[in-house]
Amino acid sequence: MANVSHELKTPVGAIGLLAEAIEEASDDPQAIEYFTGRLRRESQRLSALVRDIIELSRLQSADVIARGTLVSTDALVNEALDRNRLAAEAKSIVLQAQVHYSGELYADPELLGTALHNLVENAVRYSPEKTRVDLLIEREGTP
Repeated sequence: MANVSHELKTPVGAIGLLAEAIEEASDDPQAIEYFTGRLRRESQRLSALVRDIIELSRLQSADVIARGTLVSTDALVNEALDRNRLAAEAKSIVLQAQVHYSGELYADPELLGTALHNLVENAVRYSPEKTRVDLLIEREGTP
């Protein structure tokens, strides 16, 4: 919870400072344009954090099991890779999947899809350019 608090304080504090900067630069259109752009980015960052907190809360709820259905592992993997392909291409990163368990599993397709997407997205974001990101799917207990 301390980490979440810190992550929320950063954009909230920045938004306050940017609002003050806009007030002080009321006679400078270029400064206002610059600060409003930064304000917009901090607002988007805060929205993403809140969305992630809500998603984490949903993942921790008992309701996740109730919404389970049979889900194709191939479809989930392909969707996660497709949703991140443009970002990977922008960094010349090759996305690959190694699916050693092709079949169905019982899960909430939306939440599991989001989890896979987030894993691939973070791998692309924090990988150096011109590298490779592999998504490995295997069933526990199988070679």
